[in-house]
Amino acid sequence: MFVYVPEEWGDVEAPAGAELRRESSFLASLGSGDTGVYCLEGVASSPGWMAVSDHLCVFGLNPLVEHNLSLGRVEFPNLRGMYLTPAGPWKTGTVLGVPSLVFSTGAELRAFRADALVDLSEFAPVLRAGASGVRLCVLVRCRGVGGERVSSSMPLFEVVSSVTGGGEEQ
Repeated sequence: MFVYVPEEWGDVEAPAGAELRRESSFLASLGSGDTGVYCLEGVASSPGWMAVSDHLCVFGLNPLVEHNLSLGRVEFPNLRGMYLTPAGPWKTGTVLGVPSLVFSTGAELRAFRADALVDLSEFAPVLRAGASGVRLCVLVRCRGVGGERVSSSMPLFEVVSSVTGGGEEQ
């Protein structure tokens, strides 16, 4: 099992039995049967941690379109079951991929009934990995739409423990 945590999050200790990764490019080398935890930034109506149970891609180019263009044919990968969503003290919900978190507001959350917004460029590797059969628990550190920061510490050890212990699947 791998754990991806962005470099900007500072020093992070890898949970037992997990390999800590700091660059998302390694996801391209994974395939069916691989599992892991992928952490990223987001915006929600209130600050906190969220495990992704589903996603929406309505802005910009869906990263799976690139995959189809490279194949020269249309292929619709089954993304059902790609998210590992363990129960815990964090929220679970749907993320909406947006072109930039910098220009996003609560209006996107309300209009699309999403639980959090994530930067599509950071979320694209997750979709590509899911299309390859990788199963992920995506943990989002959500700041509030007013800029409020998360006050609790990252529940990485709890998430990894839940996932390796057969966490709930969506």
